[in-house]
Parts: sequence; structure tokens; C-alpha cells
Amino acid sequence: MLGRYELIERIGSGGFSTVYRARDHKMGREVAIKAVRRTVELSDRARLEAKAAAKRGQPHIVTMFALAEDEDEGYLI
Repeated sequence: MLGRYELIERIGSGGFSTVYRARDHKMGREVAIKAVRRTVELSDRARLEAKAAAKRGQPHIVTMFALAEDEDEGYLI
């Protein structure tokens, strides 16, 4: 998936996405990947969520590493 990430397990799912625990082989760390099903409305929502998370620098808020897309889904990493 997305080249450098290996999915380890599904953590949970909701109305528009599924979250996975994954391994980032390039950086040697575990990450969470939120896979958002693609529709125009949801793609925009995922981009807004990614930008909002990326602006935060708080210790209790997750770090946004990347936003990626393929033909089926958008991914917040």
C-alpha cells in the first residue's frame, strides 16, 4: 500500500473511513493510516482534516505525516 507502508491490523472504522495500524518501512516507525473512501465531498473533508491536523503542534494531538490519494481512497498518515 502506497509503496512504503505495510498494513498490520485494522484498528477501527466509521462512517466514511477505516483506520489501520501500519509500518512505515522508509522511516522505521509505526503509523496510523486513515483510509477515506473517495467521493468529491469526502475527499474535500479529508483534505481539510489533514490540513487542520498538520497545523497543530500539541503533544496530545497526532502528527500528520502525509496525505496521499489513489483512484479509490484518500489516506491520512
